[in-house]
Amino acid sequence: MQKTIEEHRKIVRNVAARMNKMQSEFMSSFKGHLITAITAAFALVIALSWNDAIRQGVDQLIKNWGISGTSYLIKIFSALIVTIIAVFGIYFISKLDKKKEK
Repeated sequence: MQKTIEEHRKIVRNVAARMNKMQSEFMSSFKGHLITAITAAFALVIALSWNDAIRQGVDQLIKNWGISGTSYLIKIFSALIVTIIAVFGIYFISKLDKKKEK
């Protein structure tokens, strides 16, 4: 049984409508991922600048405490201090976010 021209047009319109919907969903998803990637890039820049500031502060703190030793042990001690500072920072930031939700 052959389809009429009108039936073919209906099929083409349905396919075109589905393709438009898929394109719209793709573009929406793409924009969301692009915004996330750009935000992550800015966050990396911020983190790198804080890294320098915190590292210099920790190095000064270690000098003030009079801790000396091999550079390997100093780096481990420095990493521990930076980790503690970062964990407290994350904790307090997460508390601010929870207060905002209430």
